[in-house]
Amino acid sequence: MLFSALLHRRILAAGCPSALGRVDNLVIDPQTTRIVALCVADGPSGGVVHWADVAAFSPYAVMVRNRWSVGPPDGRAAELIESDQQLLGKRLLTDAGEQIGRLTDVDFDPLTGEVTRLIASDGPVRGQFLLAEHG
Repeated sequence: MLFSALLHRRILAAGCPSALGRVDNLVIDPQTTRIVALCVADGPSGGVVHWADVAAFSPYAVMVRNRWSVGPPDGRAAELIESDQQLLGKRLLTDAGEQIGRLTDVDFDPLTGEVTRLIASDGPVRGQFLLAEHG
């Protein structure tokens, strides 16, 4: 699943009459190459949905376990957000330091959150090659 297809989708919980917000960004752990949280915008709670609270993806929404699934980041998600680990738009470099473009999208497995491909302005790169993030 491409992040660009997920961006701005409503976040819904069973039994909750209104959307809890919309997907605004991803929090990706470069050490594990997995999504740890979805950043939430436009909701009454703001904050994030930790990956463990994502129940399912539909073509129109992200379903979460309950209305309390949206909240402040904690654990690894909080660390990554605090250190500004936002990947989109950043330069992708080889381990030799050569630029291979800017990150324009992320392809991930919707069941596990594993990043499968990084989509760069100059073409795709396998997700397992993500080693670290630098400003």
